[in-house]
Amino acid sequence: MRWVVLVALLLVGLGAYSLLSSAHDLGMSMMADTTENAGSTAPQLVDREARVSNGMAMLDVACPGTSGCRGLATIELEDGRVGSAPYALLGGQTMRYALPLPVGSRAERATVSWREDSGATASDDVKLKRS
Repeated sequence: MRWVVLVALLLVGLGAYSLLSSAHDLGMSMMADTTENAGSTAPQLVDREARVSNGMAMLDVACPGTSGCRGLATIELEDGRVGSAPYALLGGQTMRYALPLPVGSRAERATVSWREDSGATASDDVKLKRS
């Protein structure tokens, strides 16, 4: 009788272990899918030239994530001055984004950095075209 109880407990333990292992694998798979679809990639510039108008750098930006891109954009000019602004872009679309430049800026080149709320980052060098 003792052996029957021990074997039954062993089978219940193995079943529980198998169930927990399957649940863990399913959770990890769902987390990977959620991260992929949650806009975890930073926006990408469509063009390396930005038109400057009224103290704003006009950037054409694509958001590759399906649920959108959201975070902080920073522009560092060649003279070391920095400007930044939050952004929220629709997923899977190309949009024009106006990034404010530091006051009185006359720089012709800059580096634009994107920092997603999810932690993804990207940066691109751009040429500032003034009209």
